Amino acid sequence: MTMTSNRIVRALAGIAILSSASGVAAQTSAYEDQSRRVGDFEIYFSAIAINQLPSQISERYNLQRGPNAAMLQVSVRSTANGSDTAVAATISGTAKGLATKPVVLNFVEHADDDLPIYIAEFTLTPPDTMVYTLHVSADGLSDQEITFQRDYAPN
Repeated sequence: MTMTSNRIVRALAGIAILSSASGVAAQTSAYEDQSRRVGDFEIYFSAIAINQLPSQISERYNLQRGPNAAMLQVSVRSTANGSDTAVAATISGTAKGLATKPVVLNFVEHADDDLPIYIAEFTLTPPDTMVYTLHVSADGLSDQEITFQRDYAPN
């Protein structure tokens, strides 16, 4: 992975904590919800309001900005034999607000310097707490269920 790709993936993963842009703010309490290690794989995930992204990133991935627009980004990396390589994966999941029905997340694969990242867009209405359930699998990685939540408040 090139330095540019690595920076974009890390920016997407950390922007919910670092950004103070206008719109909907995702509030996280810790970095540990941003990744999960399973054997020789590291699964990175981040749920954020699209308005918190720098415009060049939302344009690069063709993400629709708006006051209720949000996204969930997932990437899978293999660390087998000391490597650190992005790998293709199968990603599915749902997002559910405390007072709303679950929404099926439709992940789209994006090639970032020919390495896959997966992004699903959805709508939320803050203030709300969204509970995310992901299913992630890849060659050599059996289906992993990851559940986490994010609190969203208007800025």
